[in-house]
Amino acid sequence: MSFYHEETLKVIQQQIDVFTDHGRDKTVSETKIHNFLTATDVNSRLCRSDRLMLLAMGCADFGWEVMSQIYDYVVRTQPPEDQLPALIMWQATVLDHFMAEDNDLTVEERCRVAEDMHRILTHALEVSPNNAGLANSYGTLYLRHPLRKQNEPDYLHNAITWFRLAEEWSGRALDNAYIATFSLANAYFELQQWGDALRAYNRHKELYIEIKGEELCSEIDTKIAECEQRLAS
Repeated sequence: MSFYHEETLKVIQQQIDVFTDHGRDKTVSETKIHNFLTATDVNSRLCRSDRLMLLAMGCADFGWEVMSQIYDYVVRTQPPEDQLPALIMWQATVLDHFMAEDNDLTVEERCRVAEDMHRILTHALEVSPNNAGLANSYGTLYLRHPLRKQNEPDYLHNAITWFRLAEEWSGRALDNAYIATFSLANAYFELQQWGDALRAYNRHKELYIEIKGEELCSEIDTKIAECEQRLAS
């Protein structure tokens, strides 16, 4: 969020505190959302969708129900062209905050989040087809799905499908391809498909050098060496 003006973020944080009554009020209503939007209309470059997603992220500690209600308001009230940047910011937050195994949610609660995330990503891809960043998020959703351990190969293969699409759709956006190849390599590695993993790790290393202009850390070289050893055995 560093690309937003510091004063704008300060106003938004103040209004998040008002919206939640400093953490005491976890309810969501259209009146409260309208008041938040009115009070934060301080920078025309920050559209309503972005401000609503900042509100949603500010309420992340209040649980998925609060965040999902704000998301539904965005989809219901904002034009599609204004939704995408906010949707990308939203799904990244949700994957990091709610889909991690070390959070306090039960498996059932994480399954509910996963179902809603599937709906969110499907809608986002309708707004922006062939979006590499969204494809990466879809793959990550399968990797972090709470039921993955019950049918590991299927979830890993679904993740691979989306990471391959992310790489294909990246075009000149090397950062998306960089993320996709790393996740793709790890998924192949877990499936013990050593040749595919090796190719993906090597491609990831090439992209790192192209983007950063320097050699990659030894962790990837260790993975590459293990793949080569497995293939030679």
